[in-house]
Amino acid sequence: MVKFYNSKSEVGNIKLDKELIIQFDIFTCKISNKTTYVFIRLETKNKIVGWGEATLKNSEKEVIEELFKIRSGKVPRTISDYTNQFRSPSKWKYGRTFIVCQSAIEQAVYEIRAISLGVPVYELLGGSIRQEIPYYANINKGTLDRTTKGWIKRSKKAIESGFNAIKFAPFDDVKFDGKIKNKKSVQDEVKKIISIREFVGDDIDLIIDCHWCFNEFETYEFIKNISSINPFWIEAPILENLKNIKSLKKIRNFANKHNILLSGGEFLQGIHSFLPFLENQVFDVINPDVRFCGILEMLHIGAISNAYKIKLSPHNPNGPIIDAASAHICVASQSIFNFEMQFEESDLANKLFSNHQVNFQNGFKNISDGIGWGINLDESLLTHI
Repeated sequence: MVKFYNSKSEVGNIKLDKELIIQFDIFTCKISNKTTYVFIRLETKNKIVGWGEATLKNSEKEVIEELFKIRSGKVPRTISDYTNQFRSPSKWKYGRTFIVCQSAIEQAVYEIRAISLGVPVYELLGGSIRQEIPYYANINKGTLDRTTKGWIKRSKKAIESGFNAIKFAPFDDVKFDGKIKNKKSVQDEVKKIISIREFVGDDIDLIIDCHWCFNEFETYEFIKNISSINPFWIEAPILENLKNIKSLKKIRNFANKHNILLSGGEFLQGIHSFLPFLENQVFDVINPDVRFCGILEMLHIGAISNAYKIKLSPHNPNGPIIDAASAHICVASQSIFNFEMQFEESDLANKLFSNHQVNFQNGFKNISDGIGWGINLDESLLTHI
């Protein structure tokens, strides 16, 4: 039977808001030459442990320094101390690294709350409205051979693992400085994209991440060059800032005329950043990242995007805790379209938690109903800082 408690009551012997955090540990795990995961582990006076993740590419040193700074503050702190700090409107002025670290703390606090109640985190977000989530495989980081052959090999492996949608970012050699300097590089990558489509066939959705390497008019040219292979969406062709809203809206209209969706927004920070893009109907699909938006704001962004009939597909090129946090948001969100998974960046990435299961069927995966995040990290594979 469900019971309701006021803020001064206890669940068992656990005071949820006043529970003391007595241990704050920081861990890293280098899973590839490109990526080092950063985790935090919070432990309460009542021996409840919550995990969070603060992975941020090429910023590991800054993230760890920020976590040390946060940890060296008032200790011990209560759960509500940490929660209130993340929800402070002034957090944005401290920069991206600070926000990522605060998000990791929020993730850990949510897990502590869920474990103390004996439920999955998604029950704290309104409960499950679906049992499975449509995933797509991001094969970019794990593809070391960037030739056509290499991309095809990785695409084949993702399809064999049960995915029916694949994302990749092929423009490694395209250097942008207001205008593409090497148009031959773009032409070469377009040929690779066409070859991948020919290999995977028409039943697999192809998502092309441009990583902001074009300007507006070069995007139109790119869309015309790939329209014949029917890509599902193109992502981040130009910088996503207020100055470019009109250009992005034109790009969306142009892409839609070629039966292609436009997505973006992975670096936007919270509702206040997304609103102008949602109100102006800039994207068909938005890609908020829990690191920059937080758990509750992700839910709210999803609700607002749903009102504008814009699809929600969380950005997730990270490790197992962020993957789990984003998945629990998806389970509780009414507006989820699909969800990104960083596909096998390395063998180590798949060994980090003991109950790791892929088990994708037609792109869908069931989400664990275990308490907390529902995953068990193997601390023996992590480096304690």
